[in-house]
Amino acid sequence: MAAATRVDIVARLMPVRGLFVLATLCLSVACFTDAAPELTGGGGGSSGSSGGSTSMGDPTGGGVCGDGVVQPGEQCDIGPLGNGACTDKCLLNVCGDGYVGAGESCDGTPGCVDCKSADCGNGVVDAGEECDDGNKEPGDACTDLCKPAVCGDGVVQVGVEECDDGNQIDEDACRNDCINAACGDGIVSAGEECDDGNQVDDDGCTNVCALPACGDGIVSAGEECDDGNQIDGDACLSSCKSATCGDAIVWAGTEECDDGNVDDLDACLTGCKANVCGDGILDMTEEACDHGPLNSDDAAKAACTTTCARTAFAVFVTQDLQAPGVTFSGVAAADQLCTDLAAGGSLNFKGSRWKAWLVTTMEGPGTTFFQSPMPYVKYTASGVTMIAQSWADLTDGSLLGPINFTEARAALPTGNTCTGTTAVWTGEAGKGNCTDWTTNGVDLKAGIGNHGSISGQWQVANCQLPYTCNKGARLYCFEQPTM
Repeated sequence: MAAATRVDIVARLMPVRGLFVLATLCLSVACFTDAAPELTGGGGGSSGSSGGSTSMGDPTGGGVCGDGVVQPGEQCDIGPLGNGACTDKCLLNVCGDGYVGAGESCDGTPGCVDCKSADCGNGVVDAGEECDDGNKEPGDACTDLCKPAVCGDGVVQVGVEECDDGNQIDEDACRNDCINAACGDGIVSAGEECDDGNQVDDDGCTNVCALPACGDGIVSAGEECDDGNQIDGDACLSSCKSATCGDAIVWAGTEECDDGNVDDLDACLTGCKANVCGDGILDMTEEACDHGPLNSDDAAKAACTTTCARTAFAVFVTQDLQAPGVTFSGVAAADQLCTDLAAGGSLNFKGSRWKAWLVTTMEGPGTTFFQSPMPYVKYTASGVTMIAQSWADLTDGSLLGPINFTEARAALPTGNTCTGTTAVWTGEAGKGNCTDWTTNGVDLKAGIGNHGSISGQWQVANCQLPYTCNKGARLYCFEQPTM
């Protein structure tokens, strides 16, 4: 009788209190006679399964598989179902035995390879898979779909791709080569106005991928400057043009004014300096006169005060002889000649209005001149000298002094002589006017005055010289109001 059998019999025969005797017996007689260590699975349960029916019989005839005792012919016996390491046939589990044991997901069923179910991530390239690296990591060379990682699959391959948005749109945040979109890559992406792929800042696209614009701080084609602001009063205008005198914008710290014109006879001179009383340039909007350094509150020295208020009108006779049709042609040209001479030389009366004392067939000073209630004066080397107290005094046939000082404040000879050096074109007394002062024909004559006379001869010289228009004579020039 086997030892196990004997023990069982003794156990049935002995009372409970005789267990001590049984324990003593087991010390001398083996209670079990297994040929190999048992693989246990926790209380005789099984975690394995078989594709066939459970066989409780030992095909070798050595015992009953599943009785929990390893008998001859059994590799293990853990009970009727095995435990994953021991099959239900009491054999150690191996792949291919049809028993799904420990570490196996299948065994012998369709789609089972090496006891692994066909599945991406099992480390086996199964049907329908292009790769299988044994994991489910999507960011390596083989994706979690068992496809080789490629740009455009929507999965960012770590260390290889910067991005992967899974589309073929090159103008979004991720380019078609799986590089993050960036200014300078030559592709106009979202948020960019342009991208020329270079780092040249002053071409058609700036280095921040914006189109050139005035005020961006970059001098681009067509711009003279760009200081990055919209301030008009600095060296660069908001139009990206360099500030210049005459642009009608006052350049702070550099220009006193800028009225955008080249007219000196207003509040702002062409050099963008303010027109002020005493600068010798008439501001027709604010000043009655401006004789520059000759302005004075002393009536003996000037006809224009230090506040540019008029106290008299100036008169001079031209330094040089003038020829009708040659140095001037017509009354308007003679007026302009007087204005130009007054603006230069020692007088330097810039901007004031002047008229030449000339009579034509249609009109004369009596109808074209301002008839001043103020005095008429001549500027001498030292100051002013009155020649008449008013228009009435000027034209009554007698002067307070001869009109014999020139624009250079130089004196000419005086006296009632009638020579070529004292002759002044006037056209008075019906003696001709060189056909309204337009011709120097030798067969034409004109009336003359005498600049050295204080009688009526200053207008009509009392001599019978044949003063033909091909000769030269001077002109009387009279200052007029600004308007």
